[in-house]
Amino acid sequence: MKKEEKYLIKRLKSGDSKAFDLIYKTYYQSLVDFAQLFLDERFCAEEVVNEFFVWLWQNRENLKIKYNLAGYLYKSIKNRVLNKLQKKQHVVLQNLRENLENEAQLSPDQKLIYYEEQQKVQNILQLIPKRSREIFIMHRYDGLKYKEIAQLLNISVNTVENHIVKALQILRNYYKNKDNHS
Repeated sequence: MKKEEKYLIKRLKSGDSKAFDLIYKTYYQSLVDFAQLFLDERFCAEEVVNEFFVWLWQNRENLKIKYNLAGYLYKSIKNRVLNKLQKKQHVVLQNLRENLENEAQLSPDQKLIYYEEQQKVQNILQLIPKRSREIFIMHRYDGLKYKEIAQLLNISVNTVENHIVKALQILRNYYKNKDNHS
C-alpha cells in the first residue's frame, strides 16, 4: 500500500471528514458503474454504494484494509451486490411459497386443471437441454436478469443470452409443430 493511501486511511479512521469526502469523490462513480454491471438498474447500484459509504463512515474506526483502498472498496461493493441478489432470490422463493398456499384454497376441479397445466409446462420444459432449461427458468420464472444469472452461475452474459435463445427456439419449434399437427 502506498504511503499516501495509508495516510488517507489513517485520517479516515480518526474521523477526518475531508479524507472521507476525498475517498467518496474519487471512487463513488466508478463503484456505482461497477455495481450496475450486476444490478442493471442505476438506482439500485447507487443505493448499494450510498449504503456502503454510510456504513464506511459509521465503522471507520474498525476498518481493516490490508492491501489497497480500491481493492477493499470494490470487494465490499461486490459482496453487498451479491447479498442484494441473494435477498432478491429469497423474495422469489417466498412468492412461490405464497402461491402454493393460495393453491390450497382451490376447489378439487380447479386443482386438477392447475396440476394438468403444470404437468404440460413441465413436459414441454423437459424438451430443453438441462443447462438451457435451468437458465430459462431463472430468467422467466424467477425474474432474474441476464447479468444476475451470469454472476450466480459464474458465466458470461453472452452465454446466458445464448442459452435463452436456444430455449426459446426449442419452444417455438414445439408450438409451431404442434400447430401444424392440430
